[in-house]
Amino acid sequence: MALLCASWLAGVSGCGGGSKGTTAPPQGTTADLVALIASLVPPEFVLPSNVEQGASLLATMDVSGKVQAFAALQNGANLVNGGDVWSSGRGASDPPATPEVQLDVRSTLVSGVDQFVYSTMPSHPSGIVLAFDGSAMHHLRATGTGQFPAFSDSVRSVTAIDPSTPASGASVPRASDLLVTWSDGGADTTVYVGAMVYRTSDPTQRRLTGVVRDGDGQLTVHAATLSALPVGDATLVVVRFRLRYVGAGTFRRGLLSEAGDARPIVLQ
Repeated sequence: MALLCASWLAGVSGCGGGSKGTTAPPQGTTADLVALIASLVPPEFVLPSNVEQGASLLATMDVSGKVQAFAALQNGANLVNGGDVWSSGRGASDPPATPEVQLDVRSTLVSGVDQFVYSTMPSHPSGIVLAFDGSAMHHLRATGTGQFPAFSDSVRSVTAIDPSTPASGASVPRASDLLVTWSDGGADTTVYVGAMVYRTSDPTQRRLTGVVRDGDGQLTVHAATLSALPVGDATLVVVRFRLRYVGAGTFRRGLLSEAGDARPIVLQ
């Protein structure tokens, strides 16, 4: 998830590895955090290209039925512990009236400093139950610590996008622009669409597009984006999303709700 980490880690000091000496304490590298984040979100998760650097991110996602919640709370140069973090939703075996689900917290060292990330995936690898219908509100809250204050925020969900083109399994020339279209766009100007293409056998090889208004009904994946990936099987992910920011300064938070489609294509 190098692209996912790039926004959050731009300000992390000392991202290189620690001392090579045999007696030096473990230090950790940015690559360790990249690997941790990659293990805590589905490969189809799209981090929109218009996220704000320096802000925390809390996300709910449903891409091709993979429903999860994720959080990374930023304080200065680090992703910090914000206490217990909860999201709307429930585990598949929880009673239907269960109002929320707790995210698991995981951490890894980067240059000797613990970096914390939250996700529902460890406890709910097959996904959580959460409605993406364009009206349900997704609430996210944290109990807070000395590193990050308690908060309770919400973002309105979006509906999943179903692209008209390209078709599943389509052959896509890397030397030409790819036009992605959809016919169910709405008039809500706070809803956007973005796309990502990744090599199916290696999701770390991925490229993002810019974002457009949902009502535009089309998005272009430029040839320069496609040609950066190798010939062969790839996955095109198209998501509809709403990204709402709350707060200011050190503890500014972005709340993301995204839902979409992942389909195979063949790059030529």
